[in-house]
Amino acid sequence: MKKILYLHGLESSPGGEKVEYLQHKYGIDNIIAPEMEYKTNPNLFEETLELVNNFKPDLIIGSSIGGYFAECLATNYETEVLLLNPASINSLQYLQKYDINPTKGKTTLSGTVVIGANDGVINPEYSKDYLEYNHPNLTVLYESIGHRTPFNTFKEYI
Repeated sequence: MKKILYLHGLESSPGGEKVEYLQHKYGIDNIIAPEMEYKTNPNLFEETLELVNNFKPDLIIGSSIGGYFAECLATNYETEVLLLNPASINSLQYLQKYDINPTKGKTTLSGTVVIGANDGVINPEYSKDYLEYNHPNLTVLYESIGHRTPFNTFKEYI
């Protein structure tokens, strides 16, 4: 049974239909979806990395800034990723404003990235270029969606 860590985006919260779907599909004990206090917890990256090392997920799913966190975490702990419109190209500067300093390890990423071709928050072309250059083993796919990943698109990639 897969163990999954789900990291929500900046203006989102833990839980919701995506997490409920994962819990139903993989079992409630195999899914962790923590509250990500991006604006208030300067130790968030270290605490989340400790969670990863203890929980040992088979997959880390991250959306938007949670996708950037998933990217950084998975370079420190070998696991597959599913990144949904990851905010990789502009999150670091934002997070450093809140004294959060994600660090990248040396592990090569593997998994899938879903980029919204109509994303008005993260430039899809810049995101694609960054991910393909920095993580050539990731499969980068385009969907005709905006920044938020619709539930049906999410289910398609699980």
